[in-house]
Amino acid sequence: DEHYNYRMEVMTSGMRPSSTKFEMIQKYYRADEKSKFELMFPILKYHDNLLTFDRQVLIDRLNQGTDEFKTGRQRSKITKIKEPVFESDGQLHLSDETLGYIDDIETKAEELGVKVLLVATPYYPSKGQASKQLQLDEYIASKGYDYLNMNNVLDELNLEYSTDFYNSKHVNIAGAKKVTTYLAQYIEDNYGLQSKLTDEQKQSWTDACDAWADEESSLMAEWEKYKKENE
Repeated sequence: DEHYNYRMEVMTSGMRPSSTKFEMIQKYYRADEKSKFELMFPILKYHDNLLTFDRQVLIDRLNQGTDEFKTGRQRSKITKIKEPVFESDGQLHLSDETLGYIDDIETKAEELGVKVLLVATPYYPSKGQASKQLQLDEYIASKGYDYLNMNNVLDELNLEYSTDFYNSKHVNIAGAKKVTTYLAQYIEDNYGLQSKLTDEQKQSWTDACDAWADEESSLMAEWEKYKKENE
């Protein structure tokens, strides 16, 4: 059901509100009524689930300012998945219009005088998704755009598919450390970025790192517990 519902969520999230969409969710989404309602209106499902917030929580969030970690939330849960195999099914899944969105990004970047690095992060694809990925890879290569497909550097990443994923599409805290470390080094090696932070901004990042150290330690302890349970 988890994988079935995920595919349903992906498909319906791209649909405009309509009676057809709502009827499909009501009839085929394998969940309770509250979850079905959330999926009918994606902002309720994908933006911190506003249905769980009361008035005071919303006010507090508006007043809290920048997140102390400067980062997205991490998961320590472990889901074992297979090592991905990217093979084409012989079908063309991406239209010229869809691929043209990449050209639009690059054109706008050129107008602004900035460089763009396109990145594909590690995940386990379905057969259709694998074909899409290969078609996308081929298109980007033909255009000569800067591109890092991290599914092609699995040995360098040292990802463990039995311990480093939260679900088939997202790494957990252990996997995230590997992915972000590799990505940061890749950007440094290939783009020569230099810090332009003020002293105040540098201190803000130092404080964020200090705060994150405690959070990371707690999450990794949870990850170790899940790892032992899955052995």
